[in-house]
Amino acid sequence: MKNKHIVFMIITFAAFFVVGCSSLPKDVPYNLMDNEDTNKTASIYCDMGGYFSQGQFVPNLWFVDFEGKTLPDPKQGTLWNPIIFPAERELNIRIYLSSFQSKIDDNHYRRMGIFRCPPLEAGKKYRLWYQPDQSGKTGGRLVLTDAKVKEIKFYTKLIYVQEIPPM
Repeated sequence: MKNKHIVFMIITFAAFFVVGCSSLPKDVPYNLMDNEDTNKTASIYCDMGGYFSQGQFVPNLWFVDFEGKTLPDPKQGTLWNPIIFPAERELNIRIYLSSFQSKIDDNHYRRMGIFRCPPLEAGKKYRLWYQPDQSGKTGGRLVLTDAKVKEIKFYTKLIYVQEIPPM
């Protein structure tokens, strides 16, 4: 009888784990350059840090628009990632930040802003990270790295850093 109970608990745990993992959104690339030469573009991936709110995954960072080109809503269960941008010129990209900070009234905050991206090298892939302020304030920083970086450590080569002042 105890063996059946243990097996049932293992199956329940495994089912919960599989269902929970499958609820993360799937990446789908989005090209903002329409029919322009893809040799003059660069890709930016968003760091997929985030949290679950009311059963939905909420990323810490996502793109809103670029030069008036608004991203359409992705299909359910997907996320536009990477976004393909023009290379070799400065970019002003409107982004949306969201963070869950237990030090701020056990609540999350959202904030829209502009990422002033330096000129990107054509054909290269980048990753954009949002690092909330560790002191519990609503500031932080945006960090641009190579797309191969999976975690920012003290020795990680940072391509560009934009500070975000507290609200």
